[in-house]
Amino acid sequence: MKPLNRPFVVVDLETTGLFPEVDVIIEICAIKVDRENIDECSFYQTLVKTYKPITKKVSEITGLHDEELLSGKSIDTAIEGLLNFIGDLPIVCYNATFDSGFINQAILHKDVKLRFYCALMMAKAAFSLLDGYKLIDVYEAISHKNAIGAHRAINDCKMAALVYLKALEILGNPIKCIRPIQSSSVKTFPNDRRHSNSNGPFKGSRMVLTGEFSSSRDKFANLMADLGFEIMTTVSKKIKYLVVGSLSNGAYSKKINDAEALIQSGLALSIFSEDKMIDFVKNEY
Repeated sequence: MKPLNRPFVVVDLETTGLFPEVDVIIEICAIKVDRENIDECSFYQTLVKTYKPITKKVSEITGLHDEELLSGKSIDTAIEGLLNFIGDLPIVCYNATFDSGFINQAILHKDVKLRFYCALMMAKAAFSLLDGYKLIDVYEAISHKNAIGAHRAINDCKMAALVYLKALEILGNPIKCIRPIQSSSVKTFPNDRRHSNSNGPFKGSRMVLTGEFSSSRDKFANLMADLGFEIMTTVSKKIKYLVVGSLSNGAYSKKINDAEALIQSGLALSIFSEDKMIDFVKNEY
């Protein structure tokens, strides 16, 4: 049965990073949406206790602080509450690739099968003329209202629900999340080339990596490929991003030289560090 014709649950997470195996969930929010009465939504919300301090950047993005998280639930208790709230209903996330990766990691040893639908993919299909697809931008464009409290889970859920329903009215059918991020399942490809996720939010954007990466080069490349980036081996006019890891002994790679030459010639190419690229991806979706 299509989620359009029955209640569904919108889930939004706040986390400490992008990797489900090494980063953690710090807030969970879910709202149960009945299309016949969207203003009367029941909700589930909880902070999740973390046992190490969150970074200043995470705090700036989420609005959460260490003191608040100390009173949160354990991840097992928080996830159990979420599963009870969801029941057998379909799940909608704004970026289902991201959220489903963390939820699937948390229920790894549970006999549970969940169905995820992606409001971001639907927004791109339904509202193809928009300049960008951050949740707040899409919400404001289609609702003609100012968004408040972005990057707090309860408000993001409400905005994602509206975007999903508006897109569903246009498209008629929901779009499933095909492949969640699973950076532990690292695959290597010849010549450092990855097969990108054709449904990823950054599909069509080409990227080159240079240097060593904190999460390992393979994990970083696979994560980017899951998000839709095409990982290439050489810098050329078709490249949009060069991501620079640590370079031994202060070395200056040929790829950086090539990228800077293209930038000087007028090409719109960005050079990011590993951390800056992760920040960019978070901010874009």
